[in-house]
Amino acid sequence: LADEAHKTECDTILNSNKALAPMYALGMTATPFRSARNQAISLFRECIFRYGVRDALADGVVVPWRIVNWQAGEVELDQACLQMAVSAEGPGLINATTIEDAEDFAQSLTDHDVPAMAVHSKKKPGEIERILKELEIGRHKCVVHVNLLSEGANFPWLKWLILRREVEARVR
Repeated sequence: LADEAHKTECDTILNSNKALAPMYALGMTATPFRSARNQAISLFRECIFRYGVRDALADGVVVPWRIVNWQAGEVELDQACLQMAVSAEGPGLINATTIEDAEDFAQSLTDHDVPAMAVHSKKKPGEIERILKELEIGRHKCVVHVNLLSEGANFPWLKWLILRREVEARVR
């Protein structure tokens, strides 16, 4: 029995499974489809239950979204993101590729009257929690982040997201 089954693709688990030769194996994960081959879930070949976006929408777990596209060449990417952030209502998130990128773009937004903070791995956990709480209560309009939206991210109060940088990971 494996909880977080997507983490079973390592030599320790694969070798243990081979040595134990279980009659049955059950793996549970909210993220069975991985981007990288070394994150495959080879021990579990059959999916017996699936809860997709349609289910989540029907259950009211997520709300319908509206996608606003930006066309390259209209304006520079960061300018387009700034325009979208200015017109957005409520708290939001904008992704960044690096810590420096997150810090720089958060400062640029703030300089253009869009109060923003950066969140990344060099921030202490208590500081990240404080910044997110401040975002939720309206002290900031947005947070520019590096990999904040991964497994277990739950921000029901968010009103918008800007995907400023390409994301290849299927989980994100």
